[in-house]
Amino acid sequence: SVHHEGPLLEVKQTLKTLLFDGFDAFLCALFRQPARSSKGRRKLNWEAEFQVIEQQFLEGEVSHLDDLLYDPVFTN
Repeated sequence: SVHHEGPLLEVKQTLKTLLFDGFDAFLCALFRQPARSSKGRRKLNWEAEFQVIEQQFLEGEVSHLDDLLYDPVFTN
């Protein structure tokens, strides 16, 4: 008996890939540890973003906000 906690699509894709490699290879591939981990989707802190823009406004550094090419949300 095999009990897999992951999505059925993962089982289907693994089976399709390893169809002719034997059941042992299928089980090893299905239950292998992930090669990398994800930090997940990160939420933006809009309050902090607003405070930065507000501070720039109070200091008079707002000329860049009139530029149509500048978007403070998408700067890295």
